[in-house]
Amino acid sequence: MAVALFGGVFGLAPRPALAVGPAFRLEAVGPAVPVGREAAVVVRLVDAATGAPVANAVVFRARLDMAPEGMGDMAAVLKPATSPDSAVYRFTTTLTMPGRWLLTVQAKVPGVTETVRAETIITAVEPAAGAAPPHQH
Repeated sequence: MAVALFGGVFGLAPRPALAVGPAFRLEAVGPAVPVGREAAVVVRLVDAATGAPVANAVVFRARLDMAPEGMGDMAAVLKPATSPDSAVYRFTTTLTMPGRWLLTVQAKVPGVTETVRAETIITAVEPAAGAAPPHQH
């Protein structure tokens, strides 16, 4: 018992991941997002057990930050945007620099009592040479 406890506390023994509640994953839709204003972040929430996209979820909290690059305090403001597909969730934001951005959402999924939390990494890239500049207001 002492060895198991010691190994578990200090990470010496592998421990299985614990799943709490239903498992969902968030997937980026499309290629990398260009740096700039009015950047469109488009994702799909997927039931991990079936692989089916989840339609009509209510995303009530979303955060986009640069935690994967070691800059978790650098966050971007996300604005919900309309989507013609009920299983695709869109946001607009201003991405200030290229790199990996962590998108975390909390949502209510039809038929699931617990709040669902899922995340994915969005890659921001410099706009392609010769591309039109980002839309500015």
